[in-house]
Amino acid sequence: MKTLLTLFALLTLFSLMGQTSILSNVTHVFDIQEDKITESVPQLQLFNISFSDSLMVHSVFNPEREIQDSQVYRISSFKENDNLITFTALSGVSRRSYVYMLKTDEDFMSLMQYFQDEQTLRIFEGPNAPLKTFNQP
Repeated sequence: MKTLLTLFALLTLFSLMGQTSILSNVTHVFDIQEDKITESVPQLQLFNISFSDSLMVHSVFNPEREIQDSQVYRISSFKENDNLITFTALSGVSRRSYVYMLKTDEDFMSLMQYFQDEQTLRIFEGPNAPLKTFNQP
């Protein structure tokens, strides 16, 4: 019974936190070793993330707000810990894997991309909204 309740709680949390759209207006480059933001780049980007579908769609817009580039990634793994979901997204184009972190607080959600070689985080700042997924949790 305890396992069933834990599973239900995780599925509820998963459905609330794990299906989202994030519209980023600016990307901050955070240097982990220096512990500071070293660059901020205005760039309109949309991230649609669905853990139940194991997909992330990343779209980049030009200054005229037209889609410049769009790519589908397969979410190959994820781990949820408190208010942080760490996941790996596999690119079908380059076949490279990228590590992302989705942090949620009561009224705020942020998406970060981790680059181990550079010891940097790309922090995507902007509003978020629920995503209606194909596979309903």
